[in-house]
Amino acid sequence: MKIKLHEVELGVSNPNASKDFYRSLPGMSMSVDQPALKVFHSGIPQLDLNFSTHLAQGEVMLSFICDDLESAMELLSNKNISYEGPVTSHLGMRSISFRDPGGYKVKINQASTDSPAWLKDLL
Repeated sequence: MKIKLHEVELGVSNPNASKDFYRSLPGMSMSVDQPALKVFHSGIPQLDLNFSTHLAQGEVMLSFICDDLESAMELLSNKNISYEGPVTSHLGMRSISFRDPGGYKVKINQASTDSPAWLKDLL
């Protein structure tokens, strides 16, 4: 199974305030500008920095992308780590989520045939 960190998402109540702040920093460019979601290039290829209302204010989520979600679920089960899902997520991905030992939300995604080509090519 291949897996890699894909995005860090921060829950905010006002995505536009985050947009204005981070766009003012040198080198920060946006790739998605939706009302509830602002996505910035992190400066590290294929790693995004997201600000959204999808999470509670102040919540942090790490999202990974993998090529075999079934293997990821099996690995978590073998380690007695409970997870939610799989569910269909944005961009046609299948996703599971769980909390790490520090209480942070972690999501593991796998692109599907319905996902855009650029997402399938991340691994």
